[in-house]
Amino acid sequence: MRSDYQLIADLLTLSELESGKVLLETHPLNLRSAVKQAMSLLNQRATDKGITLDIETVEASQFVLADKGKLDQVLVNLLDNAIKYTPDNGKVTVTAEDEAEMLKISVTDTGLGIPAKDLPRIFERFYRVDEARSRDKGGTGLGLSIVKHIVQSHGGMISVKSIPGEGSTFSFTLKKGGK
Repeated sequence: MRSDYQLIADLLTLSELESGKVLLETHPLNLRSAVKQAMSLLNQRATDKGITLDIETVEASQFVLADKGKLDQVLVNLLDNAIKYTPDNGKVTVTAEDEAEMLKISVTDTGLGIPAKDLPRIFERFYRVDEARSRDKGGTGLGLSIVKHIVQSHGGMISVKSIPGEGSTFSFTLKKGGK
């Protein structure tokens, strides 16, 4: 029953984002604080699997211009996926680097990786790399599509790089925000 409600909620969110009528309340947000908050929500799941969460390279002085709720949604989704698809005793790292007026935020895992043939479709609604594996892990198949639309609604871009058996890096850009 929970998954039915989650599916409906995700479809409504995606529909709203795709309409282009989402009202964003953007403010300068401290990226390190936002990442720490998202990690705290998923810390128990990571601890249960022996996964190390690392944000050492995200500086306290880095700010982005974003809608707090939407940024939280992006970070939680990407971190949750990284933890979900990383085997026990792996590592998930969040980094941030300057790219002109943008900040590039990356979530890297030491997980299963994604085959090259699946990478072009990974942000499509309902697309799953491996149906059997995805069904075991839960989810609606809409998370990455929602993430893509949130990032784009902020004027950013999202991409993925992956090597099967070594892990994946999901990167997105957001405008820098002053303190």
